[in-house]
Order: sequence, then C-alpha cells, then structure tokens
Amino acid sequence: GLTGKVSLRNVTNLEQGTPEHDIVIDISESDAPVGPLRLSVVDNLLIVHCLERMVALIFDIRHKERDMVPSLISPCTVSSQEGLVIWDYLDGGIVLDATKGVVYQLRLDCGIILEDFLSRPPHELATVLKLLLRRTGCRDHIVQLLRKGLVSKTNSSEMAQGFQVLNS
Repeated sequence: GLTGKVSLRNVTNLEQGTPEHDIVIDISESDAPVGPLRLSVVDNLLIVHCLERMVALIFDIRHKERDMVPSLISPCTVSSQEGLVIWDYLDGGIVLDATKGVVYQLRLDCGIILEDFLSRPPHELATVLKLLLRRTGCRDHIVQLLRKGLVSKTNSSEMAQGFQVLNS
C-alpha cells in the first residue's frame, strides 16, 4: 500500500496463482508514498481507498489498457475528515465506523461512473458495453449508449462490434 501498488493474485487456479499472473494496479501519481490503502468490492468493481489522500479510485480488473488496469473514474474525494482512516472496511462493501456506532453500505452510481469514464476518450463502444454488462442494473445505460451511438452516426463496424458483445 505505501508504494501505491495493489497486487491481486488468483488463489483458486493453481496455474495462475504465481507472481507473473498477478494483476498489479499502480495508484500512485508519482514516486511519493501514498500511505495506507483499504480495499472494497462493490458490483465486481475494486474500490481502493487512499486513506491519507482522502480519495477513492474505482477499478474493473477485467478492463485493461496496454497491460494496465486504469481507474474507471477520476479520483473521488471523500468529504469526511475523520472517516477514512478510522473506518473498518469489511467484505461486501460494508464500512464500519465503530466510534459513531454506524455501519455503511457502499453503493456505486453507474451513471456517474459511465459519465466520468466517457469524458476521457477515446473509448470503443464494445469496450464500454463490456464494462456495463459486468455491472448490475445497467440496462438503461446500455440502451442510452446504443441510442447515442446511432444518433451520432457511429461507424457501422464499431456498432457491429457493440452488438456482437451484446449477443455473446
């Protein structure tokens, strides 16, 4: 965590449970240490909470660009000044604030994630559809994305690839 790298290893498949198969996510923006990290998983997305920087980053480990797993969105600032450091991060996106006696359930708004993701082009329609298909409750976003593609006259080969993703 202090180096700004999160390393994930497949422990269910012995052939892929070796360091060369690790998924390494680099969350540092420089060589400066990032401090302690906490991880949460919500809707098959990995959320990396950078405690000292008071930000969270969201990753889909199945989405790679040139052997890198980029953050799907820009860093999200956490508004609570005392929260991140003293909270306990439990399985299933549960966050416990023992000092206040409160339990939180992390939820993600796929509309906001999609908007931020699309604001940093280029993105192929098929790639965005794959990201959405791995999320729950994104049917309306998929329909809107296809509608935008048709209205903006996205080239026919890209539309065909998008429909192939939907039909596979």
